[in-house]
Amino acid sequence: MSEWAQLTTIPLLKEKGCYVWSIKTHAYHPDYEDMLTHEEVQRAKRYRQVIDRKRFVLGAVLTRFILGKELAINPLDIPIIRTCPTCGKPHGQPRLPAENIYWSVSHSGEKVVVAFSRCLRVGIDIEKIQTDIENLPVSEILSHEELDHFNHIVPADKPNVFYTYWTRKEAVLKALGTGLSQSPKSVHFTSTDDDRINWMMSEPKGDSKKAGGQIIDLPVDEHYKGALALLNGDAQDIHILDGTYLLAQISRKEMI
Repeated sequence: MSEWAQLTTIPLLKEKGCYVWSIKTHAYHPDYEDMLTHEEVQRAKRYRQVIDRKRFVLGAVLTRFILGKELAINPLDIPIIRTCPTCGKPHGQPRLPAENIYWSVSHSGEKVVVAFSRCLRVGIDIEKIQTDIENLPVSEILSHEELDHFNHIVPADKPNVFYTYWTRKEAVLKALGTGLSQSPKSVHFTSTDDDRINWMMSEPKGDSKKAGGQIIDLPVDEHYKGALALLNGDAQDIHILDGTYLLAQISRKEMI
């Protein structure tokens, strides 16, 4: 897996390949909202905080631009479906009607990340580390075994350990398409001799577990934790890419 490489062109996805694109909120420009659909613009306007609006717009524009190049069609014509299968509202896992391309978006602080994969379902999560241990939702995220481990580590290490658990678990739930409607406590991890990290799910009843897939911790700076989860197979080609220069090339003319 590569570190964050800066690119001005878009490499096409290989079968069972995975590309993770990152961009910071300072790259936002108001003109980017012209590159979104009417529904996406309306969703952006519903965000009360400016930073939330910027992060949504950057994630949506980067998604459409990458998919447009991958599918060789106008990014504005990509039929992204966001309907929640439970309530029917437009906040479900984004997907295409037929293509075997999967992606996942996450943002926190000043970072926005988008993971794309062909043939493999993918989930990604990034979180800015908050060092106030008392306010961390530990009991909502960690299983009994994980909580026991967490309670026995030194206080200085607790934020990093907690956010490692959190980002890994949320990435898995996003890959599954359930999000936090499913308890993060049901996600468990194992490691192998070659430092590979696997995830598995607890059965709804009982202590048995069913196999899941692979987890990869993202190479982010010390203020963040991030994780990538893969479902139904291993990625054979993972690249970590900086989308700052790429997004700077986007203009309304390129989108039409």
